[in-house]
Amino acid sequence: MSHIDQSYRTQQFLPTSSLPNVDGSSALPGNSVPIMSSRPPASRPPGGLPTQLHSGSLDALSRAANAGNPESQVELGRMYELGQGVEQNHNKAAEWYGKAAVQDHLHARQSLEKLATQGNPEAQFHLATMYAFGMGIGQDFKRALDLFNEAASRGHAYAQHSLGWMYYTGRGIQQNDNKAVEWYRKAANQGHADAQHDLGWMYDHGRGIKQDACIAVGWYVKAAQQGHAYARQSLEKLAGQGDPEAQFRLARMYEKGMGIGQDVHRALHWYHKAAEQDHAGAQNNLGWMYEVGQGVEQDYQKAVKWYASAAKQGNAVAQYNLGTRYRHGLGVERNNNKAVEWYVKAAQQGHPQAPQSLEKLAVQGNPEAQFHLAMMYDMGMSIVQDVQRAFYWYKKAAEQGHAGAQNNLGWMYGAGQGVDKDDRKAVEWYAKAANQGNAFAQNNLGSIYEAGQGVDQDDQKAVEWYREAANQGHADAQNNLGWMYEVGRGVKQDARKAVKWYTEAVNQGHPGAQYSLGLMCETGRGVDQDVHRAVAWYQKAAKKGHAAAQHKLGVLYGTGRYVRKDEKTAQFWFRKAAAQGYINPIQPLENKTKDVNEDAQSALSSISHSEPTNARSASDDESDEFISSSSEE
Repeated sequence: MSHIDQSYRTQQFLPTSSLPNVDGSSALPGNSVPIMSSRPPASRPPGGLPTQLHSGSLDALSRAANAGNPESQVELGRMYELGQGVEQNHNKAAEWYGKAAVQDHLHARQSLEKLATQGNPEAQFHLATMYAFGMGIGQDFKRALDLFNEAASRGHAYAQHSLGWMYYTGRGIQQNDNKAVEWYRKAANQGHADAQHDLGWMYDHGRGIKQDACIAVGWYVKAAQQGHAYARQSLEKLAGQGDPEAQFRLARMYEKGMGIGQDVHRALHWYHKAAEQDHAGAQNNLGWMYEVGQGVEQDYQKAVKWYASAAKQGNAVAQYNLGTRYRHGLGVERNNNKAVEWYVKAAQQGHPQAPQSLEKLAVQGNPEAQFHLAMMYDMGMSIVQDVQRAFYWYKKAAEQGHAGAQNNLGWMYGAGQGVDKDDRKAVEWYAKAANQGNAFAQNNLGSIYEAGQGVDQDDQKAVEWYREAANQGHADAQNNLGWMYEVGRGVKQDARKAVKWYTEAVNQGHPGAQYSLGLMCETGRGVDQDVHRAVAWYQKAAKKGHAAAQHKLGVLYGTGRYVRKDEKTAQFWFRKAAAQGYINPIQPLENKTKDVNEDAQSALSSISHSEPTNARSASDDESDEFISSSSEE
């Protein structure tokens, strides 16, 4: 089943439209600029109370009040105020008193003022509206402002919106667009449609806030979905001017009939307009319309085309939809590995159904799905972490020859994660993966031989496997091989070759190699001595969290060696190192890494479960270029 992208931009929206009339309607002009217009008080209807009133019928009283009879309105207000015959409700009382008061009913106005004095925000709002418009009372903007302020401060949305209008127009107060935006926002956040439109208008025109068409669209949509006609017009205007977000939102409204008559052909029109401007949400939804034949002839190939366009832009819904098309072979040749690829991308962004679809392929025996599902369970990525389930699926994939799964299964045996610790089985699975050319496994196998863990200790074999992985560009292995050359383990000691391999790792942003290269620069081993360059490398490594580099900087700043002495900075770096449990800056530790695909690597960084102080797996945006004068023979 396909899914339509129904997400909105996570923006804040707020308002500015006309002050509501007493009957709740707005007097917004066609140009969408909020202007308060006054009107004469409604005339008192002829006749007195209907005879049904004397029977005590609440229905009859309500009908008379709704017909505009002020005496009935006052009586209904009194009943709500006192809780006689109805549940007590001062807001409803204020509403009915207000309707009668604008018809010059003295008792109604007095009752309204009493409730307002008692702090009822509904009464304050109605009374303020009367003062602002001069309805049933002399016009007084200052009194209106005071009452709107009181009601607005109590969270009354209509009062907040009206206060925004007064600031916008400068009625009874100095004109201030910023304050207008502030109050429109408060009302808009409570769902006040006029306020949502007006806030959108302020964003649209850059009044009182930085102009932002996307945020304006968001507010117009909120108001339009409540049936606000001017908001819909504003949205259509922006869409007609070519704004892709407005086109997308308008299309969704037409598709779903939200605040507008449903029209799938208009929806298709605006989706096309936005999709052609690379709007990912529109591309996905257009793909869905082609898939189900909504407003257009069904066409799976066009559906796939638009899903792919959105998926490549990172739209999670489209990635899931594209994966499903590959899984079922609709509009594209069936390819379960491609389906897995797109399901994984969607899952990494939290798509709720992607892990379930991935598991279906895993159950069907697809090793790629089994590997990625295992990794998700292992890391708790878009799914509840479960190392036993991770082990289960790694083993399923590993038994089918999946090199990445074999490496990670080796790691789980070596670490005792999800299974009893077994170093020999760890070696067995690392070897299977390493012999398939998996660089992670080759580096891990090098660490196994270096430490003699589950095998006889053998530095030469360690160097062989480090070299295999290093030649594939594995930064940990390059750093580890550099260390073997530096200390002469398994290979003739050669400082220049050590620098060469450290440099390879440094160019991938490896903090352990940065620290080691700093040591080489400080001592002049394999490279010209340069203490300032050394400090620069220590700083790079320390900023990436390398504990030994942090401790080293603490020593340098504490002693004033190569840098100006600074106890405060020294303590800063010592604390950073201590927080990581730093003990020994020299002793190397084994470094085993799990295999992850490129997409997972970007989401999880590189996964290192046992990190030597001078050989740590990490990724960084910057590439530290360091040219070595030597090359390996």
